Amino acid sequence: MKGETLIKSESKKKLIIIDDDEDLLKLLTYEFHSIGFDVISFTTGAAGLAFLLDEKNLKDMLLLILDRVLPDMDGLDILHQFEKKFPHKIPVLFLSILSSEDEVIKGLQGGAIDYITKPFSIFALMQKNHEPLGTMRALVTGGAGFIGSHLCDLLIARGFEVLVLDNLCSGTRLNLIDSPLVQFVQADVRQPEQINQLFEGIDSVFHLAGLVNVPLSLKAPCPYFETNFVGTFNVLEACRKAGVKRFLYAASCSCYGSEDPLPTTESDPIELDSPYAVTKYFAEQLVLNWTRLYGLPALCLRLFNVFGPRASLHGGYGGVIGVLIDEKRRNEPLTIVGDGKQTRDFVYVTDVAEAFYRAALSPLSGESFNVGTGRAHSIEEIVQLLHASRIEYLPSRPGEAKNSCADIRKIKDMLGWAPKVSLEEGIRALL
Repeated sequence: MKGETLIKSESKKKLIIIDDDEDLLKLLTYEFHSIGFDVISFTTGAAGLAFLLDEKNLKDMLLLILDRVLPDMDGLDILHQFEKKFPHKIPVLFLSILSSEDEVIKGLQGGAIDYITKPFSIFALMQKNHEPLGTMRALVTGGAGFIGSHLCDLLIARGFEVLVLDNLCSGTRLNLIDSPLVQFVQADVRQPEQINQLFEGIDSVFHLAGLVNVPLSLKAPCPYFETNFVGTFNVLEACRKAGVKRFLYAASCSCYGSEDPLPTTESDPIELDSPYAVTKYFAEQLVLNWTRLYGLPALCLRLFNVFGPRASLHGGYGGVIGVLIDEKRRNEPLTIVGDGKQTRDFVYVTDVAEAFYRAALSPLSGESFNVGTGRAHSIEEIVQLLHASRIEYLPSRPGEAKNSCADIRKIKDMLGWAPKVSLEEGIRALL
């Protein structure tokens, strides 16, 4: 059965996955569900085989993904028994962590159409069989910036074609990898005539373009309203008119203000302490209303303090780690704004990119999620991790929260996402 036929099918098809890795099963379920399939999974070979050998369960079954390494039954035995009873009924993809050449040959002789080493992306997996399911097309606003460029890296690695839309106000094309899957357009979300035509044929839009400096928003609020609010409206309208299938918005934890109990849940009171917070939260409400009014499938990710490679050295506590590391490299005193006891929930940029990816594959819509680690660290802790010999204190800045920490139970439960990189690991990677 050709991959193209599968994509064009009007009815949902079933696929079976047998693998003892529960995290992998979750990921595959999200990925296949996002492209229209029903998934039935088993963590044991015996249960999976029993299901497979009942012919009534094979109705509308599209594909069997079978692990070679199972704790209770050899994957080859399952494959052979299944193929013996139902020869060539459905294609079988055979997974393995480590296999000898003889095992690979046996697997292919047993009826597998491919033999794949984990880990893999589902799109790369299907393309490996030379019958691609069809390339997904993503548009990333702000894709040449700090978080956006890491998101582009991840999407490309997982088989997406990516259109990057960026005005290069703070981003740079140097952040983008050289790949035939990437197209760059320099355009501004404030100018609908520059962007409207770019959304045709796009599957998923990741809207990360925006201004992010809290103190500057207090001094000059107008550009923040034009970019963060009006720009989001322009992007939403372009998506609505083009029939985009999925919209993901980079919202902000700044909507919680500074007085909420920690860790902060998505249902805690909103307190907008700066024009930046106002524009990001109002734009989030626009997104959720476009879902309700026009049926645009969308999710909002309230990002806490993202750090990692390519972070700007200007823009407040989101970039404080980069600033401190830059000062350390230049053998300058490490600067602490305020008393250093203020805390932030620092989340590594590759974990944030993964959260956006999970959100894009999820069938959920009309929800907002915290994206953090659930752990708060003071600026003093970071300075200690960097083994500072000299410290310089600067006055506190207006409009910034004293403390922040995300409650991430909702995103764990509903999207199956959790951070992988600790603060210490992230800092070591940057040094």
